[in-house]
Amino acid sequence: MKVLFLTSEFPPYAGGAGEYVYQVSANLCRDCSFDVKVLASTNHFDPDEVRKFDSHFPGRMVRYADLPLRRVKALYYLLTALYRFFKSLLVYLLDKPDVVVACDDSSAKIVFLMHRLLGFRYVVITHGSEFLKESSFYFRALESADFLTFHSLLSKSFLDKAHPLLDVDYAVINAGADEKIYDIENSAIFEKASGLRAKLGIDEHAKVILTVGTVSDRKGQDLVIKALADLVAMGRTDLVYVAVGRFRDPSFANLPRQLGVEDNVVFLDFVEREDLPALYAFSDIYVQPSRLSLKLKSIEGFSISTCEAMLLGKPAIVTESVGIQSVLRQLEIGLVAKADDPDDLRDKIMLLADDDTLRQNMGAKSAQIARSNLTWSTTTQDIAKVLTQVSSHNVSSHKTEAKL
Repeated sequence: MKVLFLTSEFPPYAGGAGEYVYQVSANLCRDCSFDVKVLASTNHFDPDEVRKFDSHFPGRMVRYADLPLRRVKALYYLLTALYRFFKSLLVYLLDKPDVVVACDDSSAKIVFLMHRLLGFRYVVITHGSEFLKESSFYFRALESADFLTFHSLLSKSFLDKAHPLLDVDYAVINAGADEKIYDIENSAIFEKASGLRAKLGIDEHAKVILTVGTVSDRKGQDLVIKALADLVAMGRTDLVYVAVGRFRDPSFANLPRQLGVEDNVVFLDFVEREDLPALYAFSDIYVQPSRLSLKLKSIEGFSISTCEAMLLGKPAIVTESVGIQSVLRQLEIGLVAKADDPDDLRDKIMLLADDDTLRQNMGAKSAQIARSNLTWSTTTQDIAKVLTQVSSHNVSSHKTEAKL
């Protein structure tokens, strides 16, 4: 089956939404023998890096060109929209795919206009943040789609609030992680992890709390630092917080010193992807403290990094603003803290830090469940089923809440 993906976010540099599209499209080629073409933005990335990445992609890659005039915003956005529409139309006419997949709100709008002209079948993959923008044009694109997928029940709830009367076939298809890379049975990962405490100057008896993600208000690392300050004041000087990710909010760098916990916080600005498994492995508790950001119109649609930590046997604490929270609650494999509440987060951290048996049992169960349900392989299988059904026009009354 021929499938065309349209996306504004795609590696070599991409967040969770772009990683989702990449993993699914690549695995459809490798594991399902689909004929996949991806039409993606370059987003002004280094051209050599983009070409190098594309040369290793198992499907067929086409890139939108970067247009000039970025400083003249109104003209730039108009020209970009027109260019991408006609580029997408040309790619479709040359390839004639069985199904088109729009992977974000801007791509969905383009696909909707193309659909009005050509009448093909299409699927929209939704993340969640787009529902906060309240775009009537985007909702029309959703209404005309043959099928919608959601990263989580949380993202589905935001659409229900924004457009409660929408009646389109859908499924909640969670993100995942690579079980081959984050393999709890790979002893080399844990051997590498054993040297990290000395390398980072962390006492061998300390309990390490870890967060992976851009250091920013939306990701919420400040909530963990504030919770840690309370815990240290209560005598828990054995706790160390390691935050991995580039700084988007520079003020966060000074927060540990302001709260008197600079000796208990380690910032790692950049870590190579191949070093991430060892970082997860050397930690004791994984925390994803993300916020719902109405200012940025952004939510944590699922949390791939939480899946990665769980695959390596780490118990997770997430906030109510993180999409994976419904999975943790449903399967009782993690803790969910109140959104934007450092006191509740403190209590959840203390519960796991104080109870070795609870922490270890929760981590072991998390690894077992994640390996069965939260991998890119299972995500791709579910997407493949949807695309096959849409291609064969067999999607009526197919509504499902989640694969778990």
